[in-house]
Amino acid sequence: MNSYKFSYLLAGGAFVAVIAESLLYYPLLPEMVATHFNAAGNPDGWGTKSSNLIFELGITIFIGVLLLTVAIVITKLKNANINLPNKEYWVAPERRKQTLQIVAKYLNYLNTLVLLFFFFLFRQISESNMSGYPSLGSSFWFLVIGLIFSNMVIVIRMILVFSNIDKK
Repeated sequence: MNSYKFSYLLAGGAFVAVIAESLLYYPLLPEMVATHFNAAGNPDGWGTKSSNLIFELGITIFIGVLLLTVAIVITKLKNANINLPNKEYWVAPERRKQTLQIVAKYLNYLNTLVLLFFFFLFRQISESNMSGYPSLGSSFWFLVIGLIFSNMVIVIRMILVFSNIDKK
């Protein structure tokens, strides 16, 4: 299996994991749950566990499908709508398909990272609500920093890949 196809499998697996986690935690949650937390990690918004489930599933489906759609659509773009370093080289007919698959692969990696962020965030929120004293603490910020850092790594990797051209 090539890395392009694997990236779709990876994003799909993360998507299923977030959905499954939300559904598995649902019966374990109290009827009223903390749904929003301030910067210090203390709850400042409450709702029913049903509304929380609808939100978690809704945001997961929306973001997952949106980013998947972008990854698919990008492989069908016209050259005029593509902005890459060394564009003429990368969208030349002999490299175009592979180039767009590389871009789609990186978009799928970004999708996977966002979905994994949701996975760990929703787990943290659920476990916090089950403890009886909901609080996210500072671990939430580690998730945010991890997401930002990993996205930066992917973007830098893409820039490096497309900045190099084969000079043969």
